[in-house]
Amino acid sequence: MKKAQVSMEYLAIMGITLMMLLPIGVIVSEYLGFSNEQISMQQANEIARKITDNAETVYFLGYPSKITLKMYFPENIISADVMENGVLLLLDATGTERDIYQKSAVNLTGELPISSGIHYIKIQALQKQVNISTIV
Repeated sequence: MKKAQVSMEYLAIMGITLMMLLPIGVIVSEYLGFSNEQISMQQANEIARKITDNAETVYFLGYPSKITLKMYFPENIISADVMENGVLLLLDATGTERDIYQKSAVNLTGELPISSGIHYIKIQALQKQVNISTIV
């Protein structure tokens, strides 16, 4: 009888402990997901800002100025567009799409990658615009 009572008490203690740890695990998981999303948004902001700032720099230095940037692209980029007057990155943020847009004072052309990882971005001044391309 005593062995059964000890076993039941042990099971009760383990059950209560698991019931207390489960909500903590859910909260930590949600927080980590939110943190990763915020980090990706910050990285995308940094990508757009650095590209437009350096594009303006090479444009005002004149043809044939160029700069090569080494940048990390986060996993959740859906699309990356170089527009005539800026850079637009579209991110998947936990089921919703977020736009990151950085306006440029100079005309831009070219393409940006959407695959995650480290990419080398070449920014080159042309006669009346700046070309942005990926070095393979």
